[in-house]
Amino acid sequence: MYAVYHGPNGLVSIARKIHKKARLLAGALEKLGHPPRHDSFFDTVTAHAFGDACKVSEAAAKRGLNLRPLDPRFLSIAVDETTTTKDIRAILDAILDAYPELRGRDPDLDELERELSAASTIENRKSNFLTHPIFNTHETETEMLRYLKKLESRDLSLCHSMIPLGSCTMKLNATAEMFPISWPEFAKLHPFAPNDQTVGYVEMCKQLEQWLAEITGFAAVSLQPNAGSQGEYAGLLAIRQYHESRGESHRNVCLIPTSAHGTNPASAVMAGFKVVPIACLKDGDIDLADLR
Repeated sequence: MYAVYHGPNGLVSIARKIHKKARLLAGALEKLGHPPRHDSFFDTVTAHAFGDACKVSEAAAKRGLNLRPLDPRFLSIAVDETTTTKDIRAILDAILDAYPELRGRDPDLDELERELSAASTIENRKSNFLTHPIFNTHETETEMLRYLKKLESRDLSLCHSMIPLGSCTMKLNATAEMFPISWPEFAKLHPFAPNDQTVGYVEMCKQLEQWLAEITGFAAVSLQPNAGSQGEYAGLLAIRQYHESRGESHRNVCLIPTSAHGTNPASAVMAGFKVVPIACLKDGDIDLADLR
């Protein structure tokens, strides 16, 4: 849907914007006397760390930035479509905090951006992509909304029938319950955020686990992402572990009809099961002869 909304032209525009910011960062680091490690890059710049990568990353953390030390010599810094010149200025300031002696080389980012805008080092793709009309039609939010509504109307809903396949968790929650997902305090936590920055998040999760265990009487409760596939995967892991705890690790076959949702066999394989597909008849029923 991201591709449907932006289309090929939009994706190219976003890519160029990202690469331009990466080039600005690389150019600024070069002005400081520490050029990037590679001549070719897209959104991630690996640069010499001015002698001590941890020293720079610690200075950046104090400014609310997480930089990735690859080793004592190199830092890896990624940008995306949300990165601004102000963000890059903050990265440079963090480096200057760590190494004040470099202040005399501090570049003017506005001037550097004008220099870089004259040329692009990004390699243009020659082949066409996203050529289907669906990726070249919905250029406004209104058109996109109507398209999504059209797709929804082709599906079953709780208003018309039983629960449809897909997005099962989302359909069973009220809108008010889903609001927190849009809050940055919940949604903007980076998957690789350092542990000392996730203390409140972890405390909240543990408290919820304890509450649910107390209410249900379970020994423990595991929280999963808001997707049925994740609950399915967790359940299969529990079943697999149960067999192993009884010395029956050979019970690793999972029978799945060929009509099943794609996440079913995927989850089973990830959980360590051997998937054996069961044929279905033309009307969708399981082929009992094949099952036997």
